[in-house]
Amino acid sequence: FYWGAFLVTLLSLWLGREFHIALEQGGPVCAKERRREYEVRVHWIYTTSGAMLWVLVRSGLAIAYHRAVHKKVEWVQLGVSWVLVVCYCTGNAVFLRMMRKRNLVGTRSLIVCNAVFSVCMLAALISYAVDVWAHEVSGDMKTIDAAYQAYVLFEKTCAVAFFLLATGVYCKLWSIYRYQERNIRRRLLETVPAMLSASVMLVLLYLGLVFNQKEFQPYIWATFT
Repeated sequence: FYWGAFLVTLLSLWLGREFHIALEQGGPVCAKERRREYEVRVHWIYTTSGAMLWVLVRSGLAIAYHRAVHKKVEWVQLGVSWVLVVCYCTGNAVFLRMMRKRNLVGTRSLIVCNAVFSVCMLAALISYAVDVWAHEVSGDMKTIDAAYQAYVLFEKTCAVAFFLLATGVYCKLWSIYRYQERNIRRRLLETVPAMLSASVMLVLLYLGLVFNQKEFQPYIWATFT
């Protein structure tokens, strides 16, 4: 299990770094990059970007499989995954850009975006756990279903814990840069792509998780688990 997790992390790191190299973000954020900046850049941004890009690879394999076996492709599910992947990678790219520019407002804006996203995922997880508990108490759940739901709950809990931990690490950059009053409007506008991406992700989370659309929920969770 350990080596399997290590290999997956290493592949995600490699793919994420290649992605950010293509965006000219493959090196340190500055000549004297601090340990906190290195940790955020390499351990988290590169790795999460890579993991999201592997979702695209998985989508391509899913298309080939479903066309060959079922003669039908779940385009809605794939579309939701693609939108989430694009938004997440866009946010990571803008995050690195703000770090390279030493932009206090931009960096804090991205941290807030990550925090809001993590809290929404946590709320969705709690809602799911309460729903599972209610079915178990009422006796509607079979033994096989209970074991499966326990596995799904564990999987979702790990995903949410990961996002919360990432947000905690990002918060280390909250006061690392100096406030620059000049050009504040221009610097804030640079975060617009990330803000739009975060807004799209929150809309999808609201529709599928908070609003509790049963047919839409699995598409979102499948992308992150």
